[in-house]
Amino acid sequence: MSKVKNIAFVVPFLPKRASGGVLVILQYAERLAALGNTVTLYFQANDTLRKLKIPMFVRKKVTEYRLTYAPDNWYPLNKKIKKVAIQSLKDVKKHDAIIATGLRTSFFVKKLPAECGKKFYFIQDFENWGGFTDKDVLDSYRLGLDNIVISNWLSEIVTKVSAKRPKLIKDGIDTELFKVVFPVDKRNTHSVILQYRGDSEPIKGGKYALDVVRKLKDKYPDLKVKIVSREPKTNKIPDWCEYLYNLPLKDVVVANNQASVFICTSIEEGFGLPGLEAMACGCVLCTTDYRGGREYAVHRQNSMVSPVKDVDAMVKNISEVFSDNKLRKKLSINGIRTANNMSLKKSCDKFAQYILENI
Repeated sequence: MSKVKNIAFVVPFLPKRASGGVLVILQYAERLAALGNTVTLYFQANDTLRKLKIPMFVRKKVTEYRLTYAPDNWYPLNKKIKKVAIQSLKDVKKHDAIIATGLRTSFFVKKLPAECGKKFYFIQDFENWGGFTDKDVLDSYRLGLDNIVISNWLSEIVTKVSAKRPKLIKDGIDTELFKVVFPVDKRNTHSVILQYRGDSEPIKGGKYALDVVRKLKDKYPDLKVKIVSREPKTNKIPDWCEYLYNLPLKDVVVANNQASVFICTSIEEGFGLPGLEAMACGCVLCTTDYRGGREYAVHRQNSMVSPVKDVDAMVKNISEVFSDNKLRKKLSINGIRTANNMSLKKSCDKFAQYILENI
């Protein structure tokens, strides 16, 4: 790993606000740069303002403008990492390795000439949305790129269709940032926190989370609810909930440390970092049994797990945590241990090592 390499990532879009999937990409790029490698982030202009009928050169100009402030407004990126807006294959330079980071980018990277570098595909979810079908997703796994996945369930799918087991590198969290800073036993017992996505991402199960907190409020009038979101508040949010809009990560840590329970009602996700981050902060994770969560959540060992979309089962689990101090303490301690064993540093090191050893 001592020889300097030239490595590039192709990213589908550059969000103006924090995005979990893009954040992981940036963190891996940071690690490769920290090891002395030359790193470039190519951002596709195709998705910029794609709901509007505007020429591609305008999309590229808008993307270039966004690169002047994002992601630095929500993640201070290493200045040595190059950020480039692209609209076609000819915009990509020579590299030792080039890494697709999403469904759209996988087909783009496949078409690049060999001089653009060894081709990898970093798979974070089953991306059958935004106009793409299951077939499109499976076809991307068959492109012959060197596939890397973040979870066991994705590994099984990719293995079946590509006839080759991908490299598994599970997500990790920043354990120096996400940690207990306020004693768990001094928190309000009837206090919960959740991360909310509304109509823009129904797969996150936001409507079920709101149903859960409403039922809990009926049962526990003193219930304290914090809702963290990067979406502006709408009238769907009850007035008695504290709505925390577009928080920086350090403030998410503070919010997690003020709650006893973290609620996750996801229907499907590649992994699910917020639940693991909340565990590290001492919250008891009460989650649905979505496939990404199975990478770390074990019912009654480090979390309480209920069926997807089953609001009553989730309320029952949380009520049991509220009423059983011994159970609450056990789950919190085991959750902290689980989270600390899945550190971002470990994940970054594994990713960098794999790329550099397979160029």
